[in-house]
Amino acid sequence: MRRFEFLIATSCEAPSIESLNELLLGKGNIKSYDHLNGLVIFETLQTASTVESILKKRFSKVKLVGQSSESLIQAAGVAIIGGNKAKGIVRLLEDENGLNIEGTVSGLEKGSYSVSINEYGDISNACLSTGNPVSKASEETPCGILGQVESDGSIDTKFSLNSGRLSIMECIGRSLVLQNETKKIACGIVGRSPGVSENNKKICACDGTVIWEEQAFGPYAVAPPSET
Repeated sequence: MRRFEFLIATSCEAPSIESLNELLLGKGNIKSYDHLNGLVIFETLQTASTVESILKKRFSKVKLVGQSSESLIQAAGVAIIGGNKAKGIVRLLEDENGLNIEGTVSGLEKGSYSVSINEYGDISNACLSTGNPVSKASEETPCGILGQVESDGSIDTKFSLNSGRLSIMECIGRSLVLQNETKKIACGIVGRSPGVSENNKKICACDGTVIWEEQAFGPYAVAPPSET
């Protein structure tokens, strides 16, 4: 079971618990709700992007600000990735089923891309300095390769992967890389993501302007342009 804390920004009129439950239609259970600050905690088996998309049907601004699971490992990770054209956000959360990876990336051309955790949390020379996918002794396929993503060339490519070969603590501090058959397309350093009720950023009570990093990555470290 996963727990997600969302900030719901409205025009100063907070939704009711009843209206949120009706909107979710069985996709999650509300564990707590802070009407004053617009913070609501859901417990669900769904992915964060599924809950977010449901909420966005009703509210203009919705932001995931914390995540955790029932796993003994409560850490979660996030990577803001960038390249020549591609940019996006990828979140990592470990639960009883392994490492769950959710991403939204814009600017990808149609094709297949591998998603990997690479050796070094170093983007000083763009994606070239991230090293190779993490590998353990005697592995035929590096455990750092998390899976494949198919893009149809749409504005946003959304993906959800699962891997039982790496723990969240083996990812934090390293780099997350998207690569096609010939080169690394986008990358970013995996940082620790706030857990539920750990994000204490100050926000505007009406629209939460300063916390919407998917809309403007400004305060976050984006990888410099990758090699051409």
